[in-house]
Amino acid sequence: MDFCIKELSKNDLHPDLLQNFNRYQDVHKCLRKENNEWVLREVSFIEQWDEDIKKDIISVDFVNCINSGGIVWGVFNERNNLIAFASLLSDFFGSENQYLQLMQIHTSYEYRNKGIGCELFIRIAPRGSGDWEL
Repeated sequence: MDFCIKELSKNDLHPDLLQNFNRYQDVHKCLRKENNEWVLREVSFIEQWDEDIKKDIISVDFVNCINSGGIVWGVFNERNNLIAFASLLSDFFGSENQYLQLMQIHTSYEYRNKGIGCELFIRIAPRGSGDWEL
């Protein structure tokens, strides 16, 4: 399969961008913070985005990220459908302003376990540090 990976601009953001994106996740365990400690708990739920959530991600999350100086990377399949994305906010934080927030990183269900998320992380992480170079 051929994939195209690119940094998205506001011009790339249209309401149908995530139309074919399948955010399916069958969850059985979750970390929960209890008494200031992280505890792994047995849970059972399915997370799946509806069209309203997808449109909010595009019109709110992506737009705000790009408008504030952050970046959004997208991975497209041969039919030009967005199959994975990652977004990185631009505001440094931490005791020495050494961190950036990886706002989102998601791969459509059908395309998981192919190294796409790893490639996205490699592309987006260096933008947060002057010490790394691809």
